[in-house]
Amino acid sequence: MIKPIPLTPEAFAPFGHVAHSGKGDTQMIRDGSVLMTKTAAKIGHDAEGTEFSIDFHDVAPVSGTLRMTVAEKHPQSSQVFVPINAERYRSLPPASSRSSSSRARRT
Repeated sequence: MIKPIPLTPEAFAPFGHVAHSGKGDTQMIRDGSVLMTKTAAKIGHDAEGTEFSIDFHDVAPVSGTLRMTVAEKHPQSSQVFVPINAERYRSLPPASSRSSSSRARRT
């Protein structure tokens, strides 16, 4: 029988890195509504690959109408949105990348 143990950076170190919010260099941004964590975790790649970074943005929940006033553009990198403990969320690509059939995505 295999006994499960908690996933910790120390226990997983022989296999790679464990990255999670709040562990690493943290900073409150966007008027204190977002905790940004820059991790030291590395993603393996071949010699031709690009260095990656793993950062977390913990966004405080809001209720009611959410008015978007600022958007960030990252033309040299990709982003992944993974809601944690959220019933639903919306993602909206920037206007310059939307086709006429593009719509906001509610999940």
